[in-house]
Amino acid sequence: MERTYTLNPSNTSKSGKYISMNLELLVHNEDERTYFYETLKAHPHVKMVL
Repeated sequence: MERTYTLNPSNTSKSGKYISMNLELLVHNEDERTYFYETLKAHPHVKMVL
């Protein structure tokens, strides 16, 4: 699924071990939102998706 998006760094933990990122992505329905949420959540380098 090819989409236009922006991904920007947000914050870094004090120890530098963790970083937060802001992802902006247009989805057209709830199924697409759920797909991207679950895909990000399942990635081994992603600790949390809000």
